[in-house]
Amino acid sequence: MSKIGDRLKKEAIAAGIDLIGITSTEPFVIQGEKERVVDPGEILKDTRSVIVGGFSIYNKLDILPSEPGRPRGRFSSYGIRVYMQMRAYTEKVIKQFLRKEGFKVVSTMKIPAKLAAVRAGLGKYGKNAVVLTERLGSWVMWETLVTDAPLDYEDHSVKISGLWGVRYLS
Repeated sequence: MSKIGDRLKKEAIAAGIDLIGITSTEPFVIQGEKERVVDPGEILKDTRSVIVGGFSIYNKLDILPSEPGRPRGRFSSYGIRVYMQMRAYTEKVIKQFLRKEGFKVVSTMKIPAKLAAVRAGLGKYGKNAVVLTERLGSWVMWETLVTDAPLDYEDHSVKISGLWGVRYLS
């Protein structure tokens, strides 16, 4: 792994980001009624890496309590403010690190976060498009960023199991 990628991961984890992974800038193919392609290169010129940060939204605060500078909270259909605060914190930590290193970084909701998280090796797809992580289960919300930093990345295949068998996405 690149030294910058190693240091980024260590700093993010030390700052309270629960999961962090890096994947390639290969376009994301989203299958549905109409197939759609999201190209990270259209978000930031000279994009070289996609970073995925994950934070726990487990609803028992005694397990993962809030600390100064490390927000935690419950997420529900009415709790979008908590999600936005946690997303902003994840974005801030990653952006500060990469900008200090001289790289451009852009936060984006255009990239399918769950697909990027699975491709970065942070979890596996379960039923109902839930991403299951080894440590936190499905209690994770995701933040995606693109950067021109040359970070080593992982590209896991994205396997979705369902009622009609298994299919692989790119």
